[in-house]
Amino acid sequence: MTRTKPQIILDEAGAQAYAVIPWDEYDKLIAAYRNAEEAGLSDEELLERLDSADEEYFPLEVVDRLLAEENPVTVYRQYRGMSLEELAKAAGISEGELAEIESGPRAVPAWHLPAVAKALGLDYDDLI
Repeated sequence: MTRTKPQIILDEAGAQAYAVIPWDEYDKLIAAYRNAEEAGLSDEELLERLDSADEEYFPLEVVDRLLAEENPVTVYRQYRGMSLEELAKAAGISEGELAEIESGPRAVPAWHLPAVAKALGLDYDDLI
């Protein structure tokens, strides 16, 4: 599944006011709401069902950092509480190679990212 970053629209005070999401994600939300409504579920029950779906959700701080275009490997590594050494070992690459991936100034072998994603418990798409 390819995920698209939502577009955040701010109000005059700079607070988040709107989120623009891909149409297919909107359709899924509307379908879930209609199904819940037909089943007589309350909003709380619907949220509980959505929370139990097989998808991980991240705190606003992580999402904000990603939207600010920080390096996703760094953001997720820090969120997972992993050191450079721990993630490099789990991904089977050197700490130096991981540092290069996180700093981003030089090209790194593309085959490292799937291993890094797996070590972080993410989809490859989450890192690109």
